Amino acid sequence: MANVTLAIDDRLLKAARAHAKRHGTTLNALIRQRLMQVIDEEARREEARRGLIALMESSEGVLGRSIGEIDRDEMYGGPLLSRHKHTGVRRSRSKG
Repeated sequence: MANVTLAIDDRLLKAARAHAKRHGTTLNALIRQRLMQVIDEEARREEARRGLIALMESSEGVLGRSIGEIDRDEMYGGPLLSRHKHTGVRRSRSKG
């Protein structure tokens, strides 16, 4: 394992050592753990990005159309209620 020299503010170093001690670990182990978390998070983001790109490329969806260019029947796959007629009955709204 390689050794690395870091320049750390004295207050930060003291707080980091105290944090490591409270958590039953060493400063070296704490730094290694946090660095691995950063690297793993970056790898997960990259994997998710590649997955989204693959999904977009395989999608049959049409991009570039605004909502105003799509009519209701096209958006919802047909009319919800065919030939719906008002019954003439109105609900009264109570004021309160």
